[in-house]
Amino acid sequence: MSIMFSDDYKSGATIKSTWKHSRKQRESSSQTSEIPTYEVQSQTFPPKDVECQTTDLTKLLQASMKSSSAKYDESSLSKFLAEVEPMVTRQLKKNAALNIFEEMGWGNDAESSDVSITCDYCLQEATLKKESKKDQNAMEVTCMSWNNTGGSIAIAYGSVKHMAWGEAKSHLCVWNVDRSHVNVHKCDHKLEVESSIQTVSFHPQHTSLIAAGLFSGAVIIWDINKDEAMYTKERHDDPVTSVCWLESRSRKYLNLLSASTDGKLIVWQRKLSKSNQDKEELELAKSFKIRASSIRSSGAKGGGSVGITCCAVAIVVKDGIEFTTGNERTLIAGCENGAIVKCDVNEQSTEDDPVTFLYKGHLGPVYSVDWSPFHRNVFLTCSTDQRCRFYHALHASPLREFTPYSGTDQYLYSARWSPMKAMTIFSAGGSGVLTAYDAREKYVINSANSETSDGKKSRINCIEVNNHRFQYIATGNKDGVVHVWSVGSKLTSDDPEASAALKDMVEKAMIED
Repeated sequence: MSIMFSDDYKSGATIKSTWKHSRKQRESSSQTSEIPTYEVQSQTFPPKDVECQTTDLTKLLQASMKSSSAKYDESSLSKFLAEVEPMVTRQLKKNAALNIFEEMGWGNDAESSDVSITCDYCLQEATLKKESKKDQNAMEVTCMSWNNTGGSIAIAYGSVKHMAWGEAKSHLCVWNVDRSHVNVHKCDHKLEVESSIQTVSFHPQHTSLIAAGLFSGAVIIWDINKDEAMYTKERHDDPVTSVCWLESRSRKYLNLLSASTDGKLIVWQRKLSKSNQDKEELELAKSFKIRASSIRSSGAKGGGSVGITCCAVAIVVKDGIEFTTGNERTLIAGCENGAIVKCDVNEQSTEDDPVTFLYKGHLGPVYSVDWSPFHRNVFLTCSTDQRCRFYHALHASPLREFTPYSGTDQYLYSARWSPMKAMTIFSAGGSGVLTAYDAREKYVINSANSETSDGKKSRINCIEVNNHRFQYIATGNKDGVVHVWSVGSKLTSDDPEASAALKDMVEKAMIED
């Protein structure tokens, strides 16, 4: 028996949806009203010509000369003015620094537009000038620091170019610009050390104490009142590039931070002695080290350390004295490979790696870091890639980037905030020009050439702004000359609009993040 199979098809069952409804469509149109237009004409007034006759300038000058009679001795008047002018000028500058005319209004608006930069003092130690003829690179100005009153400046001499371990002696000189007669060729205090001084810093409270870091890796504290220098028990393995005073948790101790190209950040401690006969040495309290593995995203390779070229500790002002912020001791460090890192240098920490945050770095070594006096979280950097940047401490990318020396091939070595203008910086470098730059509008406000006695431009190694006498800015060049500049009233006056612009820039970055 055979069984036959055949195809069979049955239509499927359709289940009507209980929730889905079919969409209804319809067409409609609309008509806009016609836009009314009209023409209007205007007629200008006919021009008028007016003529006037002025007095001939030559005849006016001749008449003025005939009417004036020489009733005074020009030589005596010139001698008198030469004697009293320095004293009057110096007193006026002191009055301006003390802000005694703060509540008085100015009758002439021209004063507020003064953006001049003029040289008041040209400091160069005569004995060092003779030694510099033997070794031109041994007597460069490597760093400077104003004291806590703004009346004295410490100047370190050495070399920024070393082909081998430096053995040439170096000097640290202090000038008091408050003296009635400043001898620009002879300093008030001088200390000779065995190695080039790479960094120097006055204590923010003890006026007589100066910290310095040497090319040999040593760190010293010089008491200019006792003329004594105290060395650390231990040393860095490479040259010291930065020293910063830290707020001590006890009044019996002094705390100091040093950074070096060996990648180490060392916190030193010294006990203050009551007796002048006791000499307390600087002891190592805590050592940190920045490793390449911690900043690998910045391009660092290997497992070794990364050299630190500069650093700045976050500060807060208490009763007119600058201190580090609380117990965190946050600092920003610039590195040889262009990396910028935030570090925690609390000596009570159990970790030896201080890196807590990494920022977008420069294309060259970072030689300057400076915290803003107008915002607690904003800092300034400059690098040999000719760029300056504003950073927020909580953001990896820069807030703003600009080039003060556009179109040149000269490196940037130093940049500082203006103490009164929130968006103005002072920068200098290989071009030998001190520049006041407006970062808000991105243009050069004014500039001045750092020239030697023969009229040639000289590379500027460092800038130091006087945070107590705002009109003073010091620059040190490679020929061993320090120029103390006096800036105009517009560069030292308060600018609320600039402060508001900086605040808006920070708030905009916070929103976009």
